[in-house]
This record gives sequence, structure tokens and C-alpha cells, in this order.
Amino acid sequence: MWITTAHIPGKLNVIADSESRKIYQDIEWKLDPLVFNKISSFWDKPSIALFASRLNFQFRPFVSWKPDSEAFAFDAFSITWKE
Repeated sequence: MWITTAHIPGKLNVIADSESRKIYQDIEWKLDPLVFNKISSFWDKPSIALFASRLNFQFRPFVSWKPDSEAFAFDAFSITWKE
């Protein structure tokens, strides 16, 4: 038995990527708090939450993907991270 993989650029992988390219700005998602706490107790709590909002953050500080007055920052790709 052989398993072979190949990279297909996203712009050519139209059918498979179609759902991931839709933007639903009116829907908020998050892990169930009990699941999040269980994961956090196993691997330690993260130091910052990325791609959250005031409606779905699980802890602070959080970074929102769009402007949010309660966020530490927004647009995680534009933050200068320090080690």
C-alpha cells in the first residue's frame, strides 16, 4: 500500500476550498468552555487568544480579526511579536 500526497494551490482547489473561503461576519464560534478548560489544564492556558471577539473570547488578552474596543489589538497579522 502506498500513500501519495501532492500540494494543490488554493486557487486551483476551488471545490474543496469553497466553504473555507466564505466569510460569515454575523456568526461567532468558540469551543465549549468546559472543553477549553480541559484542554487548557492539560497543555496550560495560552498567553493570548487570537481571532476572538468580545462575544466569544475565553480569556484576556484577546486579539480580534476586526476592530473591537475590548480587544488587546486587532488584525493578528499586523502585530509585532516579541519573544
